[in-house]
Amino acid sequence: MPLTSLPIASTMKSTRRTYGNELETYLRARCTAPSTVWDRDYSSVEAYVKSVAANRERWRDVLGRFDGDAIETSDVYTRPYHDGDDYVAEWVTFDFLPDVNNRAVVAVPKNASGKPPVVICQHSLNRSPFHVLGAVAPNGL
Repeated sequence: MPLTSLPIASTMKSTRRTYGNELETYLRARCTAPSTVWDRDYSSVEAYVKSVAANRERWRDVLGRFDGDAIETSDVYTRPYHDGDDYVAEWVTFDFLPDVNNRAVVAVPKNASGKPPVVICQHSLNRSPFHVLGAVAPNGL
């Protein structure tokens, strides 16, 4: 009998989903809470950059230096994602790091006039840009 047909498979999936939701909720709250370590100055872009410089350097020391790893390229690939009454969207792929592509969905409301506002949605691990737009595959991925 395959594992997927056993009751334990359903329990494991539910447990992973619950853990993922708990972790995401914790990290979201942690990342949006007022900082007791980062003393940010929002008075200007320059003031902000200066106010977080020391902590950014400490964080880079923890993660390691990736300076120079980013790929500077103009190779951007797009393909249609959605074209409905409400918005039009494209799936965008571009080189980011060696052997790593960055992927995004860029959506624009059809009724937008002028420059529409930009909303950047960071999705979590095990998620995709599709989740941000409310689309989930039948298998839950």
